[in-house]
Amino acid sequence: MRLDTGPPDGSRRGRGRFRHSGGGGKGVKLGIIGLTQSGKSTAIFALTGQTPGAAGLVGKHQAVVPVPDERLDALFQIYPRDRRVPATVEFIDYGEIPRDSSAYWANVRLADALVHVVAGFDPVSREERDSSALRAAYNELNAELAVSDLDIIERRRDKLSKQIKRPTKTQDQDLEELALLERMLEAENAGGSFADVEMSDSEAKLLRSFQLLTRKPELVLLNLSENAWSNRGEIKAAFPENVQFIEMCAIIEVELGQLEESERGEFAELYEIAEPVGPRAITAAYGVSGSIRFYTVGKDEVRAWTIPAGLSAKEAAAKVHTDMAKGFIRAKTIAFDDLSAHGSEKAAKEKGLVRLEGKDYRVADGDVLEFHFSK
Repeated sequence: MRLDTGPPDGSRRGRGRFRHSGGGGKGVKLGIIGLTQSGKSTAIFALTGQTPGAAGLVGKHQAVVPVPDERLDALFQIYPRDRRVPATVEFIDYGEIPRDSSAYWANVRLADALVHVVAGFDPVSREERDSSALRAAYNELNAELAVSDLDIIERRRDKLSKQIKRPTKTQDQDLEELALLERMLEAENAGGSFADVEMSDSEAKLLRSFQLLTRKPELVLLNLSENAWSNRGEIKAAFPENVQFIEMCAIIEVELGQLEESERGEFAELYEIAEPVGPRAITAAYGVSGSIRFYTVGKDEVRAWTIPAGLSAKEAAAKVHTDMAKGFIRAKTIAFDDLSAHGSEKAAKEKGLVRLEGKDYRVADGDVLEFHFSK
């Protein structure tokens, strides 16, 4: 990356304008999982609007796609630049679950959130599933996630049980972690879920490296048959209230994506598809994963960045470039809604809506940031 030159006065302060290639930082990685013949492979084409061999596909089961972003489009009008760079999401279909699945689940653990594809029909008979059968299919895969997590938790519990018998620098932390693991195992033995175990922030931090599947954010993608699509509103009772899900008919969505732009409107209206599943899934995934977007404006580009909610301004600066975090001074900040409402940065500034925030400021979704830092 090349740093642009500093201010005209020759001072050693910069405003974080770097040249970049690629998307806005690390995108949200969405792992697509599901039982055999649930429609996972078809789903990735429906989610991305692409077909096998399309340019955005990396290999057979992976696709990186831009995030539809009306805010970025509006900023591009306010700040005319050479290009706009959207955030991205990465969809990964890991294929069928093998008999020896330890390596399979190790790869899935790298995802930020899980997209759980549940077929609305029996893959063999093709008969439509009622609420009870849908719930059973959903629970079947979740049971496999729990078994994989159980193996990790038990092995870690056994290791800590031996480790605490001798004095170490980490003994207090080891005891805290062991107590947490025992509590989780007790909950599971009582018929509960690892996901439902309440814990403090410090306890959650102890588990972070495990990347437990049952505690990952989850979006259920209900893949309905063409016949069941018209009755899709009747299946909501199949899932627990705290489970977020969206419906789709993967076959219809793939056909829709292959049509010419002029034909899509009529086809979508015929099947009452107000919005393709891709943008709906991306929006829902951002919600369940706890991700937000902020924006930067350089001399050549307007760019969207994806970060976990709750990051400080200094931590957000590091996502753009580590030098910005090392020499962080402040962040000129304006909320997108304020900027959009007033039409220009100058007008917003006259209303007192442009702020200078310190390193501990918690970045909000939609913030437009300009990082000031010492070089």
